[in-house]
Amino acid sequence: MAEPLQKRDFAAELGALGYPGFSYLKPSNRQNRLGFVVALASELAESKNDSERTRSLRQCLEILEGARLGCEDTFWRESMTHAEKAWLRENRSATAAYWNLLADMKGKDLPYGAPW
Repeated sequence: MAEPLQKRDFAAELGALGYPGFSYLKPSNRQNRLGFVVALASELAESKNDSERTRSLRQCLEILEGARLGCEDTFWRESMTHAEKAWLRENRSATAAYWNLLADMKGKDLPYGAPW
């Protein structure tokens, strides 16, 4: 029983990457969300003059940028109203726009959860 579930999960992951045979599966745009969070963490590390962490995070970003998707997505809640999406589209950061995400988070918002 676990094998069919694993196959379905694998197919969903392929669909999320844009493979035509699995395009009917809704893409989850995970790499853009991860790239966005890593970019925010990099901004935070840079603002705290943490050069080692900034360098490490930028290396991760280089990898993620190669997998960046072109479709727009929300960062955390898919069931936003059109008005909420329009507001976020107008008020999002350049980082969120680059990662094609509707979000208003900025690097300065991360210190509340960052351990450093």
